[in-house]
Amino acid sequence: MRKLSTAFLIAGVAALVSLAGCGGGGGGGITPPPPPPPGQVIITGVVTDNRATPLPVQHVLVKLNGVTVETNASGQFSFTLPSPPTTLIAPTDAYFYVSTRILNQTDYADDFAVTYGALTYSQLETVDGAKIPIPSNVYSAASGTVSLGVISVIYNDPNSPPPPPF
Repeated sequence: MRKLSTAFLIAGVAALVSLAGCGGGGGGGITPPPPPPPGQVIITGVVTDNRATPLPVQHVLVKLNGVTVETNASGQFSFTLPSPPTTLIAPTDAYFYVSTRILNQTDYADDFAVTYGALTYSQLETVDGAKIPIPSNVYSAASGTVSLGVISVIYNDPNSPPPPPF
């Protein structure tokens, strides 16, 4: 009986030792999402207005490579391209488009300007919107996540005169 108890004790200790080695590593933190597969590009950006303290603008349409997305409540948008932009976008049409046409036209007129970087692009009354050249860092991306940065649309302040025509 004593040999049987010793055998169970040894088997129990061995089981505990082997189970202890199978733990989760003890990281405890949040695991970041995996990067996109090689060759896939995620293009992100945010749209704000031009107030003294810029606010995010929801429902702005952003179009790239024939795909249109709408900004969320934080003004953010994202495109997932299945392969690098250079293989999807012809150099003669290396543009993305920004449209405010579905916004409240009291606050954001559809014929105002869209500012990107240091330049202003005309927001015409078209389906596509303001035509903006794609920056070289986006166009040349081979994989990963690339940001277009901040795009600004003009807010019509009811307490101020409208901006001059451009």
